Amino acid sequence: MPSPIDDLKVTQVGFVCRDIETSKQEFARFLGQPVPQTVHSGEFAATRTQYLGQDAPLAACLMAFFNLPNTQFELIQPNEAHSVWRDDLDSKGEGFHHVAYVVKGMAEHTRRMQEAGFELVQKGEYGSGGGRYAYFKGGLLGMTVELLEND
Repeated sequence: MPSPIDDLKVTQVGFVCRDIETSKQEFARFLGQPVPQTVHSGEFAATRTQYLGQDAPLAACLMAFFNLPNTQFELIQPNEAHSVWRDDLDSKGEGFHHVAYVVKGMAEHTRRMQEAGFELVQKGEYGSGGGRYAYFKGGLLGMTVELLEND
């Protein structure tokens, strides 16, 4: 059976945290990198976030990105609204959240992921524009996979 993802290069590894400012300092020290800026995921009018198939106008997060030579590390501090980030932070605690892959054709890749046994949990547009994301959970791997599509 072929992979539901065309390009298997891991683009990003995501981590959820309770305090992004502290986490940024720790990751910067560990990676030997400068401390990145913190950015907001964006307002619902731009992100059109859906969680578990329903509009999630309150779901948002703070993010910081470490761009390394081979991949990107993303830190995510969710707000209190239900989201893939908040629910994982509450149920599992701080730490690893997802691996991400860049795709072309989000609708087709969504179909493939679902056929492979993954549930579409959350999706939306980049708050800054220029693309979309979708989080999938499950499959035999029991992990969260994020697909990113850039315009």
